[in-house]
Amino acid sequence: MYKITGRLSDVQKKELITGFLKNLGERLMLKRNVRNISQQELAECLNIDRSTLSKYESGDRNMQVSMLPLFSTYCKFSLRERFPEDESKEILDTFSVAVIITADRRKRRDQSRQKKMGVIAPYGQVEQKRILKGQVYDVDGQEVFEPTVHKQKPKSLREKYKDAEMHTEFSAYSDMEFCDFVKSQNERLKDSVVSAGQFLKQIEELANKETLKGLLADYIVDELVINRVANEHPDEVSRRAYAYYQKLYQEYLSGDNERNEGNEIDDWQRPEKLNLLFIGTILFC
Repeated sequence: MYKITGRLSDVQKKELITGFLKNLGERLMLKRNVRNISQQELAECLNIDRSTLSKYESGDRNMQVSMLPLFSTYCKFSLRERFPEDESKEILDTFSVAVIITADRRKRRDQSRQKKMGVIAPYGQVEQKRILKGQVYDVDGQEVFEPTVHKQKPKSLREKYKDAEMHTEFSAYSDMEFCDFVKSQNERLKDSVVSAGQFLKQIEELANKETLKGLLADYIVDELVINRVANEHPDEVSRRAYAYYQKLYQEYLSGDNERNEGNEIDDWQRPEKLNLLFIGTILFC
């Protein structure tokens, strides 16, 4: 969790609070005037003196937070106009989808490799474990067995991190901490990640867009996690972000393995387990 580096002075606190109350009061007065409600009428609805309301609108008096929904109800405006919706849900939603797409691509890659080796039977046949060990050639009337050598290029460090295979001794961020981690990045990176998630939603129903989805998922995961942790000296912040990525990655694969193999899962479909995880905790981000 990111913390402020120093305490505010009394003067700074006063300036912040005074500026906020003045701005809030001006907004409330504007909304009241738009609805053509007098100070006296609104004060009576709020069960307060007109002088108290006047001080609220001038920013000279602090009001209880519980007064805000009353103001918004009587003056017919949404509190979101004053307090815009937080980006936390969008950040978590975007990252979780990127992790799922990344994990699914690895699963399909592994399945393709197994099919080439003969481990998985063709579609429609009973699955049998078959391993291609070699080929038999006829050489001058004699059968000669030539073993098959399955060459597999070793994974790079970056690929191991991407496949969530690297161990880390650091604990994973909570959802709230990961939100703070993303928000602490420079504004351009944070906005680009959110925009990538919005674009993913737009192409959700479009066919034959798996490559594009993969590219967007790569960008999100690489920028927020892999580029940071796969360097020579990753810091604790990067390792904890990776541990969070690894946790989601493994939770999705383990949940996917528990489902029936005959049920095809759409790339965009989020498992119920992750839905509960993110929607249940986002209110506290």
